[in-house]
Amino acid sequence: MFTENTTQWHATECSIQPIIHSFNATVTNNIYNETTIATWETSWATWDQDLNISDSELQKIPAGMYFNPPWGLEQGITPNTNFMFSDLAASSLDTFFQDLFTGVWFMRSMYSSSFIPSSLNMYAAPDFIQVMAIGNITGCDVGSMDKLQCAMENVAAAVTKSFRDSVFIADSDPVSASMAVGRAMASVSYVEVRWQWIVLPGLVWVLGAVTLVGSMWKSRGVRAPKWRNDPVPLLFLFRGRGEDAVGVAEREVEEKAEGLRVRLYESNGRMALG
Repeated sequence: MFTENTTQWHATECSIQPIIHSFNATVTNNIYNETTIATWETSWATWDQDLNISDSELQKIPAGMYFNPPWGLEQGITPNTNFMFSDLAASSLDTFFQDLFTGVWFMRSMYSSSFIPSSLNMYAAPDFIQVMAIGNITGCDVGSMDKLQCAMENVAAAVTKSFRDSVFIADSDPVSASMAVGRAMASVSYVEVRWQWIVLPGLVWVLGAVTLVGSMWKSRGVRAPKWRNDPVPLLFLFRGRGEDAVGVAEREVEEKAEGLRVRLYESNGRMALG
C-alpha cells in the first residue's frame, strides 16, 4: 500500500496448513474456551517423492497426508495413533482456496475500488476479495496491517470447525456418529440440612406440645371448664348501642360487672356458675 510522501511497499504473507491440535475444551457459564496442550505439524503424503516405502506397500495405503505425533494419554490419545488427511479433502481445499483467495484489489479513486478475482466462475469471489481487503470482520481491526492475519485465522478456525463437526454429524446418522467423550458439570441448587440448626425450634415445639397436653390433662382432672366452650369471657365483649365509640369502654365493663347476678351450684356432681 502507498503511504503519504513515500512509496514504501508493505506485504503480508500467510499460509494455511493442516496440523494435529491437542487441546482441552471447557465451557464455563456458557463461554467456550480452548487450552492448547500440544500441536504437531510434521507429516508425509503418499504422493511425496523418495518415500521409504515400496510401491506394492504404497498401493495398499489410502492416498492422503499422514500424521504420526509421538503423543500419549497426556495429549488425550492412545500411543501410536495415526491421523490421515485424505487426498480428496486436500485437493478440494487446495482448489477452493486457490480460486477463492486469488485476486486483485486496487483503488480507482478515493471513492471507488475494484475487486477482481482470478476465477470468474467462483461464486461470490469479488465479495470475498472485498471483505478480506476492507471488510469489517469480527475481532479484526480494519485499519491495521494485521487485518489479513486476523482474517486468515478466522478462516482457519472455520475450516477446523467443519472438520470437527463432520465427525459428529456423520451424515445425520447417530449410529455412525463418533460422539465426544468427557465430563460435563452443571451448576445446581441444593438444600443442606444441619440438624443442630433445628434443635432449638424443635425443642420449642416439643415443650409447647407438652405444655398443651399437660394443661388439657390437668383441666380434665379437676373438671375445670374450657375457656373455648365457656360464655364468661364473651360477656365483657358486649358493646353498648348508645355511643359511637369503637370497642368496650371501662365504664361499660364496670356497669356490666355490677349488673351480673350469678350463683355457684352443683349439677350432676359438677360445680357450675350460672
